[in-house]
Amino acid sequence: MCPIKGFLFRTVEMTESPKKLIKVTIEPRKNNRAKCSCCGKSGTTYDTSPSVRSFDYIPLWSSI
Repeated sequence: MCPIKGFLFRTVEMTESPKKLIKVTIEPRKNNRAKCSCCGKSGTTYDTSPSVRSFDYIPLWSSI
């Protein structure tokens, strides 16, 4: 798995029910300053929302 600078992968799970999913738990490294994704300036904290977020990834190479 490719590292994301400033983050740690805590858990990685693969599921097939109800659909195929890869669940990855990540967290920011300690003593690492957050950066704004728009302007790149350092911030004081990362988004700490307790809610789980899901993102759909469509592998384009499988449709060719």
